[in-house]
Amino acid sequence: MTEDASCHPSVFPACFFLTLMPLKPEDKTRASGVKVSPAQRQIASTFHLSTICPDRVSQARRGLFGERLGDCNFEKPLAACGYSQGRDDDLDWELANTREKTSSDPWLPSGNHLTHDLLLLLMRSGSAFMMVNTSGRFAGQRALLLTPQLKENDTHCVIFNYYIGGRDNSHPGHLNVYIKENNSPMGMPIWNVSGPASRSWGQVELAISTYWPNFYQIVFEAVTSGQRGLLAIKDVVVQGHQCMNTPHFLTIKGVEVNAGQTASFHCTVNGRKKDNFRLWLQGMGGREAPMKATKPWNNRRFIGTFDVENTTKGDSGRYRCIVHSDKGVGVSNYGELTIKQPPVPIAPPQLTAVGATYLWIQLNANSINGDGPIIDREVEYRTVSGTMYDLQPVDKTTHKIGHLDPDTEYEISVLLTRPLEGGTGAPGPPLRARTKCAGEAFRLLKKLRSFLNPKV
Repeated sequence: MTEDASCHPSVFPACFFLTLMPLKPEDKTRASGVKVSPAQRQIASTFHLSTICPDRVSQARRGLFGERLGDCNFEKPLAACGYSQGRDDDLDWELANTREKTSSDPWLPSGNHLTHDLLLLLMRSGSAFMMVNTSGRFAGQRALLLTPQLKENDTHCVIFNYYIGGRDNSHPGHLNVYIKENNSPMGMPIWNVSGPASRSWGQVELAISTYWPNFYQIVFEAVTSGQRGLLAIKDVVVQGHQCMNTPHFLTIKGVEVNAGQTASFHCTVNGRKKDNFRLWLQGMGGREAPMKATKPWNNRRFIGTFDVENTTKGDSGRYRCIVHSDKGVGVSNYGELTIKQPPVPIAPPQLTAVGATYLWIQLNANSINGDGPIIDREVEYRTVSGTMYDLQPVDKTTHKIGHLDPDTEYEISVLLTRPLEGGTGAPGPPLRARTKCAGEAFRLLKKLRSFLNPKV
């Protein structure tokens, strides 16, 4: 292998390249200025070890082991790339190979639908591509194209080219891109474009932060507008390094809150913050949250904070962070948002004993609406007529409410609390109970108290 100056060990001392050539027993390890560990020596005992620059590792991998899973230039059938047409859609994508077909072939729309200049431009693209002909279609018809399931171990970048063709200032349709993680629904698009029609191919970077053991599929969706034209993609490439112009995310964690509270997601972006970055939180069900604030983590990373406010059970689900740059989009993994409902007893407490100045109750709070675990219990009671109110903590299943007035009716409820802020539920169904009558002396004392303090 020829060595160049940019690949010299003094520039990239950790560079190496394995050439698949068995060594003879008498051969020795060859390492051009590269330090070799015992494990590397064992590998080198079977293969020649030479140097190569890091930015050529991807090219070398392609040359030795074939294309990466997910790569497709569409010069061969879709099945050879592991791609597939969608099932729950209205149209199929069409494979067009400009190296093998002429502009008069039926796979291209006729001249009545597209301009001659557009046909020439497509022919000059010099490669195969996938296209959806929007001419003669109703608005809203969809065509889905899915990549194989991708299981990447580390930071990587997916690049593809797209084209929107048609008459000047026309809008033949929308091109949407989804990231379908594991076997979950597609969710919401992470990137889209709708025109107007152009006369050049555009390129998009996808910085996808979903790693093994999770997997994902990229779904390309073309949606017709009812206008004539075409939507096309070509040259999908999976690169084994980070995107050059689009940041990626570190793994985000799930969040649990009680209903009615604010759920805060913290997303760490691996890349320096730029003015052209636009960040938001995207829920699989469609709810979104704008970025609340950012703070630097170090000179290469910053953290974005996103708040999902006034949460309800309906907000539960999976959320991810998205950042748009001028060249593409970065997508985090999904983090689960769990909304817990504060517990409320189903039944009222039970009365077990009555006195002139006390009431014994059984909490009867084993059956609840809402979520546990229960970490605190309280008894709330008040006079049915009057303003007396009190709240007492309880640490047992039975409780004595003392220092009550004789012959007085009270309303008693149980409150339960689960972990986290806002975990106390509403009072459960009330129990109404009256204390017993007291003796004549006590009744006179009560009348005297009322006379001296008429507001009591």
